[in-house]
Amino acid sequence: MATDVDFCNRALNLIGSDAISGFQQVSDKAATCARQYSGTLSMLLSMAHWRFATRKRSLSPLLTSPVNVWQYAYQLPSDLVAGPDAVYNSTAVSAPPMSSGYEIFERNILTNESRIIIDYRFKPSENNFPDWFAQLLVLALAGAFAMGVTDQEDLAAEWNARAFGTPEHNMRGGFFAVCAQINRQGGGAKILPTDALLAERNSL
Repeated sequence: MATDVDFCNRALNLIGSDAISGFQQVSDKAATCARQYSGTLSMLLSMAHWRFATRKRSLSPLLTSPVNVWQYAYQLPSDLVAGPDAVYNSTAVSAPPMSSGYEIFERNILTNESRIIIDYRFKPSENNFPDWFAQLLVLALAGAFAMGVTDQEDLAAEWNARAFGTPEHNMRGGFFAVCAQINRQGGGAKILPTDALLAERNSL
């Protein structure tokens, strides 16, 4: 079963560093992993409408109505990482998403609709990450860890480029672009394992 520490150790391996036993290990390396992991994962989950990390939920109105403008307030789910990606006022088959008629304030949706359903992104268990997203996370972590662990700016730039492309790609190139394409096609494809990518790096 994959864990957060497993992903960190795969990234550490890519930058030529030894593994950690856990986030509680007393070392600068473990502290860097603990500090960077959650933020890097949340960033990746927010960067695209990943099918594997999207769920639907019907919201219940809060007892307290908005101060003005809107009639109802609905609290967004506590496990929301990004979104809502779509807001609906009907459970009917083929119901279109709303393009207006609501606003988001803090973690609430304000609207005059008496029923609200949303699509949003959440954090699945690491064990449920598709292979391609797992590899993207490892590449992104390698870039995030490189400076803190090895103090090598060039190494950080190398792995960030593999994950997201060069600066002109605006973080939408590199392996991220491959993952976005797989996601649009339904997310069923496999990718190169970590050791294959490591072999590629060593051949440069």
